[in-house]
Amino acid sequence: INNYIAVHGKFIPKFSSFKRTYKDSTEHQARFEIFKENLQELLEIKRQHQGTNDFGVTDFMDWTKEERALVRFS
Repeated sequence: INNYIAVHGKFIPKFSSFKRTYKDSTEHQARFEIFKENLQELLEIKRQHQGTNDFGVTDFMDWTKEERALVRFS
């Protein structure tokens, strides 16, 4: 994702609908960076599947792979 404004525009509305709160601006920025990385991965998966499946932004997009794994295996 090269266009920060376009990505940031997706981040704010989507996460306000998930009622996300962060303890401070540092955590918000860190979660935004994770979101951007996950969004890049999502776009690549969508490209590979060429519309054969429906992939989209979820409420876990600001979580690291390690955080998601903890939920999956708990």
